[in-house]
Amino acid sequence: MRNCYVVLGIPRNETAQGIRNAYRNLAKTHHPDRAGPEATARFQDISRAYETLSHPDTRRSHDAALDAEARPRRRGAPITVLDSSARSQPSFDELQERFLRNFTGGWVPKSELVEGLNLEVILNSEEATYGVMLPLQVPTLQLCDRCDGTGFVWPFRCTACRQTGMLRVEETLPLVVPPLTPSGTIFEFPLDRLGIHNFFLRAHVVVDDRTHTSLGG
Repeated sequence: MRNCYVVLGIPRNETAQGIRNAYRNLAKTHHPDRAGPEATARFQDISRAYETLSHPDTRRSHDAALDAEARPRRRGAPITVLDSSARSQPSFDELQERFLRNFTGGWVPKSELVEGLNLEVILNSEEATYGVMLPLQVPTLQLCDRCDGTGFVWPFRCTACRQTGMLRVEETLPLVVPPLTPSGTIFEFPLDRLGIHNFFLRAHVVVDDRTHTSLGG
């Protein structure tokens, strides 16, 4: 849609008087009587923009339409970041082990470096054009509330956590892809707020007609 503020060259918080002043200045410059017949289309755009913004009701409707266009149009399907069926480097088992150490305080080798999880997010043409919010599901661990982390419900082993004392839960990180995001754009997410202190997530956007995600190294 045509942004009337852009047409008049003013900010969205411009006052009513500022809108009138901008219109008058532009109308004088681009009036066909002064600028010639080739300026007719430009003058009409300026006049329509002023008509829209000079009335409070039509201005509010125009602002609401701009806000709606700027928001992602739909919510995409959740993406599981750490999936045993996905391609990853290091391997799925290695990543699971490192996730576990983050939550249990297990021994961490000195040679272990901060790990980056590279997630390839392939958008279809509609998502790339209008934007989309993709829920990224990151696996985290919490103490088993049935056995309080002991692994036993006396005198039996805890079946809820399989005697590990921990339960896997999914935390959601929203990946908001703005409209017209180009292929190759990278979004990075530190995961320390989830208790995962040696990981960060890097989402690589690829624009295609398919809807597919995979984990790459």
